[in-house]
Amino acid sequence: RYDYFRILKGEGEEYILLRKFLVIATIMTGVIAIPLYIFLIDFFPLFLGDFITIIMGLFLIITGLVIYFSKKRYGERESLTLTTADMIIVGLIQGFAILPGLSRSGLTIAALLFLGFKNESALKLSFLMSAPAVIAGVVFDGIFSGLSFGTVIPFYILALALIITAVIGIITISALTKLSYKINFAYFCIILGVITILVISPFLGFSGFSEALSY
Repeated sequence: RYDYFRILKGEGEEYILLRKFLVIATIMTGVIAIPLYIFLIDFFPLFLGDFITIIMGLFLIITGLVIYFSKKRYGERESLTLTTADMIIVGLIQGFAILPGLSRSGLTIAALLFLGFKNESALKLSFLMSAPAVIAGVVFDGIFSGLSFGTVIPFYILALALIITAVIGIITISALTKLSYKINFAYFCIILGVITILVISPFLGFSGFSEALSY
């Protein structure tokens, strides 16, 4: 919250630059995410749940490989060295996280590391750019789906869900950050993706897949 408040106020050169970063990155995220969202709405219902799970397994493996190859690519850049090109690239990459199995944080941190940022700077920038994207996504989803959240889902349920999420997030974020230094998340994604594919493959409904293609 400290960083977000200073970004909104534009206190100092770094936070003015970060405000520009969040605006451009969020817009670029929409450029990729919105067409993918519309595509998924039309595409995914054609397939069986097992086939979708296979896709998720493949994307988990891709996430793991991206993270693995980015581990040794970090540099010494900090947030003050952000360029407009950096903002556009990271924003576009974040948009692909709408695909199931692709980790938003994993992809954006990897992209920032490939661009030469320090580990700490990449983690911070990835975290900061998540909130605007998530908020914009929720608003867009509500508008696109024609939902009135106050009537379809009672406000008190939304408020309770928000409070519970915030509390659990605050409690776990410190522990998970420390854990990330001890466990290679790349291996975790790859292993989980392989297990997912191996477990689901025998039950995959190929007849349903054929029907979807013919449709």
